Amino acid sequence: MCCIYGVWCVVYVFLCVCVYVCVCVLYNMGVLYNMGVLYNMGVLYNMGVLYSIFTSNPPQHLPHIHPQNETQELNLTGCRSLAYLTLTCPSLTTLYAAQCARLESVQPETTCPKLQHLNMFLCRALHAQGLQTLLQPATMLQTLNVGGCESLTGLHAQTHPHLVEVDAHGCPMLTAVALDMSACLTTLTVRKCTRLQQLRVDCSVLRELDVRNCGALEHVQCFVMHEKQQEKEEGGGQRRRARVEGCGRLNEGSRRTLQRLGFVCR
Repeated sequence: MCCIYGVWCVVYVFLCVCVYVCVCVLYNMGVLYNMGVLYNMGVLYNMGVLYSIFTSNPPQHLPHIHPQNETQELNLTGCRSLAYLTLTCPSLTTLYAAQCARLESVQPETTCPKLQHLNMFLCRALHAQGLQTLLQPATMLQTLNVGGCESLTGLHAQTHPHLVEVDAHGCPMLTAVALDMSACLTTLTVRKCTRLQQLRVDCSVLRELDVRNCGALEHVQCFVMHEKQQEKEEGGGQRRRARVEGCGRLNEGSRRTLQRLGFVCR
């Protein structure tokens, strides 16, 4: 009995050493990011289709993601050392990249044409060009969160007719926002964007507009792309609110336009 136990212990130790050596080799080859890769990546396979990837501590430059299977969801939240991102995911619909504090660039070859939900909250180093690289082909985008992106200077989503909700609060370098082709937009938040001067937005179905404490904001240009939908909104009894506290420079023409469209300005 003792002999069998001894043999088992030897085999167990041998297998542990083999696993350790393999992991070290793969790590040095750049295949694995750390010793906890299986936990950190949490790759989920179902019938051969990659549905989601979760990483918690990747290197500074995530390798080019070009899956053969249909990646639908990618979660990179909290990857604090990630600085550059390259994605070629034709079936990706959801990308979480919140709190990637060093992420500043999205490479030009990135393409996610079916992207519907994008969350880049607190990506403090993200530049407008990198964001635009993600947005330009993503014409099916529905929700966008770039709140707390302190380096973002502009937000232009003018070919995104399916956008429903946009959150860009707390972006101190943001000077212009253009959402004039987003006829489905219902909620827009750009409060505490202290350098924001110009805002262009489709107000056809917009119900919540929050521009509080945008001290430099002078002009809000509202568009109504679908007049019938606008009439339905006005006649449906749904309350429309425009939060404009702390916008001392906002001209009276913009305030009157908002009131004419049925907004209650506070």
